[in-house]
Amino acid sequence: MEYLYFDGKNYIDELRPWIKSNNIETLHILNSRYNESLRQIIFKTDILYCNLGSAEIWRSNNHIFNKIPLHAIHNQNITNHLLSTQEIEKILQDIIKYLLLINPRINVLFSIPFLEHKASSIKRNLNITTFESTVNLYKAIKNSFPDNYYPEYELSQYIVGKLEKG
Repeated sequence: MEYLYFDGKNYIDELRPWIKSNNIETLHILNSRYNESLRQIIFKTDILYCNLGSAEIWRSNNHIFNKIPLHAIHNQNITNHLLSTQEIEKILQDIIKYLLLINPRINVLFSIPFLEHKASSIKRNLNITTFESTVNLYKAIKNSFPDNYYPEYELSQYIVGKLEKG
């Protein structure tokens, strides 16, 4: 499995770093149990709240990371990419298709939290990268699933405004 690495002590699943073992077979068993538990939760739920954090990803060949793995921080073969609205739409559509295969009754709500990029290899101002990421996510949700948007960011800004006014 390409997403597993050995840190000198344990094998670690870089997508789920809390899953680790000093034995690779045990790690595969733990991953299988986790995947089955997740399938059962999806099967039994009516509403899934999906919080999209960033449109920025990292790539190595055909492998995609939502964050750069710490063990590979200096790997020159890993490149940074800001997903376009169309790329995000395709990903969201694939997520919905997969979830509906498990549970045809499931309703999915997508939200975008305020997430400020602290670092990026994209050669732009971090505020611009943050803004572009948020806009791309928002457009993708609104284009593909306009009735499935939960305004988390807007509500948080409203509440912060109310708190600041006293």
